[in-house]
Amino acid sequence: EEVLARAAGIKREYDELDTVWFMAGSLFQ
Repeated sequence: EEVLARAAGIKREYDELDTVWFMAGSLFQ
């Protein structure tokens, strides 16, 4: 259960990073 919670947290952080990079890419196109 702890591993699942940690994986969910990592995925959430990754999704946030992905959003940031997508927005940055749109800005600097």
